Amino acid sequence: MKDFMIYSMLCLVLVDEGVAEPAQPASLRFFLPVVCAYLLACGGWIALAKLKLVGRPRTPFPISAKPWLDLGLGGIAVVGILVLGCAFRSGWLLPRGPGSLSTIYWTLNNLIIFSPVFIVVAVRRQGLETLLLPRDGVLRDAVAGIALGVASAVLYLGLRGEVAKLPAVLSGVVDPKNVANFVPVFLEGVGLAFLFVRIRWAIGHRPALLISGFLFAAAHIPRQMAASSPLGTIIAFFILNMLLVPAILHVTFLSRSILWIGMVHYVLDVATRAFE
Repeated sequence: MKDFMIYSMLCLVLVDEGVAEPAQPASLRFFLPVVCAYLLACGGWIALAKLKLVGRPRTPFPISAKPWLDLGLGGIAVVGILVLGCAFRSGWLLPRGPGSLSTIYWTLNNLIIFSPVFIVVAVRRQGLETLLLPRDGVLRDAVAGIALGVASAVLYLGLRGEVAKLPAVLSGVVDPKNVANFVPVFLEGVGLAFLFVRIRWAIGHRPALLISGFLFAAAHIPRQMAASSPLGTIIAFFILNMLLVPAILHVTFLSRSILWIGMVHYVLDVATRAFE
């Protein structure tokens, strides 16, 4: 398995194009369909919300009495995730384990790696809603996310002329080897939501969206430069990321649920062969 998790720990992002299709690194033929697929998922959720098939909470979002303290603690949590990720890479966490134990240890290791997020929330006595984890409608959000994920995968494959691969993608979604990776994929989203909410507390919604998009876009530049990508491609990726990430975060915040977009992320990771 390619080490998609470590990249996610470093960047805390929802979309990871660096682990998919090694034959086409930094390829617009790959990334443009991915952008369209995620935008379809976001538009689909908005449509479902208007049809009242999914919830759109109207209650005020929790505020922080000490937003800069929470932002600082958020930064410390990110450092903690990075340190624990390095410890995992060095073999200092739980062993991989034989047979079925491998999946259990893999899940536990991911929970350990992202534990700083939950420690900060517990210490600050903040609710899970500050991680955009829903309290109600969990099954509804999960089903909606799977449906939107499949629709997005169909669009992704269609734009690439690979619709014939859909049955393999659908079987891959329920493949136990891939299902084991849902936990790190979901925790990536939780980590991003955690950081976004705390940036939002400190400087406001729109600036937080822009900063998140900028950080995500900038995080890809070293990898693209190392791959000798053309300047035009790097600029195009940067612009697309600056547009995509804020759009995803904004719709996810409107939904107050990281669960449905986590499902979309997982299905699209299967479609883009992120776990191979």
